[in-house]
Amino acid sequence: MRTPTVHQADGAFVVTDDGRLLDLVNGFGAVFLGHGAAAVREAVHAQVDKLWSAGRWPTQPLGDALEAAAALLPRGLRMAGLYSTGMEGMEFALRVAARCTGRPGVVAFARSMHGKSALTAGLAWPQATMRPSTVQTLPFVDAETPAQVLERLAQALSSGDVGAVVVEPMQGSNGGHSVDTAWLAGAQRLCRAHGALLVADEILTGLFRTGPAFVTGALEEPPDLLVFGKSMANGLPVSGVALADPLEVPASALPGSTFAGNPVVAAAAAATLRGLAVPRTPRAVEALEAAWRDALAPWAAGGPTVRSRGALLLVEWADEPRARAAEAAMLRQGLWMSGSGRWTRLLPSLACTPEQLHDACRRLVRHAAEAC
Repeated sequence: MRTPTVHQADGAFVVTDDGRLLDLVNGFGAVFLGHGAAAVREAVHAQVDKLWSAGRWPTQPLGDALEAAAALLPRGLRMAGLYSTGMEGMEFALRVAARCTGRPGVVAFARSMHGKSALTAGLAWPQATMRPSTVQTLPFVDAETPAQVLERLAQALSSGDVGAVVVEPMQGSNGGHSVDTAWLAGAQRLCRAHGALLVADEILTGLFRTGPAFVTGALEEPPDLLVFGKSMANGLPVSGVALADPLEVPASALPGSTFAGNPVVAAAAAATLRGLAVPRTPRAVEALEAAWRDALAPWAAGGPTVRSRGALLLVEWADEPRARAAEAAMLRQGLWMSGSGRWTRLLPSLACTPEQLHDACRRLVRHAAEAC
């Protein structure tokens, strides 16, 4: 399927070579407030006129962004810094875990997506070109039962070499397979029993994408490290790393980088986080979820498999050609969706109305019926 060139965007829509499309890609979930959100645009314009870069010196926008992010964190976590991408944030979190525990070993779960660097891709992605010797990749709950996966984790931790266990609560690049709060709590207990740290990757699921501010906020105690932020600056590159007491960031963990905490992006992040941290956000996500559930109800009796949380929806087709055919058919009807493998992923922004999402999902159902 040819990917159209995007020329302009506003709210829930993009303008491309193929015309005006309802955007259900949204920068792979990054543009959660919708394209051209006024508060974010104004913050960026104002900051560009003041300061573009300050190295590692503190700036007011950075302080504002850290404060706004901290206000949304699960209890018991505090901000450790901002980074330029989720990949960079995950690299930093793993350095912190290794330095704090004195153990370089990492356990991850198959087909999770933690980034595309040599280390982060090598944690779990099957196409990784390099796989560090300190990494153990265990099956996830799509291949074994949750109890069996916890048993494997206990065996891996028993070596005493593991400093970090990295978990993506819902796999956005593996069809939406996910673990529940009870499983996460079980993994957390195992980590504590064996002196390892639980690193939660909520790059995609965090900041209300799945309903609550964070999936791991339902735990009685927070994860040791939390990496988040795909939608933190409404499309500009930033991520956040938070850590639990009594962890500290040692200098040997190499905190910071050239673009970490950039003042223009930090200004966008502060504005975005303030825009998300309002009572209407969870209600808006609930309305979007109700819309697609109603529209996809015909599939409950038989059809493509749907896995979802809040405004994160994945449709699993019988095979990859059917997935690409569905996305191409939707594109011809003015709906832009993305996918990989046999999955189609819908990531509506909050600018998308429940009625628009309902219509998009009804068209998917109609296409599936016509394709049979």
